[in-house]
Amino acid sequence: MHDEKIDSQHQELFLIANRVMDLYDTGSKEFIPVFQDLLKFLSNHFHTEPMLMKKINYPNLETHIREHDFFVDKIQEFMTNHQANDEQLTSNMLLYLRNWVSTQTLNSDLTYAR
Repeated sequence: MHDEKIDSQHQELFLIANRVMDLYDTGSKEFIPVFQDLLKFLSNHFHTEPMLMKKINYPNLETHIREHDFFVDKIQEFMTNHQANDEQLTSNMLLYLRNWVSTQTLNSDLTYAR
């Protein structure tokens, strides 16, 4: 099942992730507004995608939802700890974000698409 709404949401997720990477590359410390945008996006996407998966009886739905929940927790944890100005925290979070976006959209969601 191919869904254009999910595809456009994944494109938006890549754009937000790229905004975070750009902030990091320029030395900016203004991550919080972008991560707030990310959490708003996730709220919408993590509602839409599981509903579509449920309609097609996606076999790994519960695991997929747990992955979503864990990701949101990690983003919120980053926002909470960001005030410490820990450069390693920022670097680790960016690596986590890049890895999660790639894994989620290229692996998990391709299974859904099939």
